[in-house]
Amino acid sequence: MPTLTMLAGEINDAHQEVQRHAKGMLLEAKRAGEALLAVKKEIPHGQFKAWVEANCSVSYDTAKEYMRVAKGCVT
Repeated sequence: MPTLTMLAGEINDAHQEVQRHAKGMLLEAKRAGEALLAVKKEIPHGQFKAWVEANCSVSYDTAKEYMRVAKGCVT
């Protein structure tokens, strides 16, 4: 049976991994958001949503969240 000290170590190790993955997730969301913002500048007004739906494997709502991350507007 694990001791409390061993369990604390496991908890702390797991927490560090969560933090590492969260940072990586945010970096990838920012990368996607930056690309989406670049596309949005190139596409005629009013056609961005249709472009995302036709060309991307993410929903339009997710695309908007990625762009918010890229702009630094995450709450």
